Amino acid sequence: MNAAETLHRSLHAGPTEYPFAERVRQSLKDFGGFSSEERRAVRDAVKFTETSLENRLLALAEGLGSEVCEWLFNGNVRPWAYVTARLRNVLSHGFAAPDGVHDDPGALVGALRLTEAVIRLRLFLEAGLPSGTRLVSQLERDRGLRSLSKQSIADWPLLAHRINSRQWSQPH
Repeated sequence: MNAAETLHRSLHAGPTEYPFAERVRQSLKDFGGFSSEERRAVRDAVKFTETSLENRLLALAEGLGSEVCEWLFNGNVRPWAYVTARLRNVLSHGFAAPDGVHDDPGALVGALRLTEAVIRLRLFLEAGLPSGTRLVSQLERDRGLRSLSKQSIADWPLLAHRINSRQWSQPH
């Protein structure tokens, strides 16, 4: 996930405004007891996380183009990004996760393999590999990547629903 975040930062411009970071800085100023240097350090740390991992993963995947996204994710890019970010946060930060998705081997393997594929493909595109249907045609000839096509190791919409049924409707 660190590689995906780093790649996103190098390919996509960061936000021009950081409303949450500024609110945090202002709250610290209003609260008192913090020097301007300390407030600035906190604001800068918050700015670094203003773009969520979910949005970074989504931008990287969508940057592959609609044809590749359909080929790779079978129309489930958003739930994949949501679940993958959730998995990383639970496992890296030790969040309590009563949904148990972090114990699902399919989710873990799927998140890893698809994230690796997205990173690899984005690097290929940046190096000049053609996109769209020409890329899909080349992917069909790559045994390792072809095994990921329309993968079924994880049911991303169902996992997303399991994590947050208010945000993600029950898949049909």
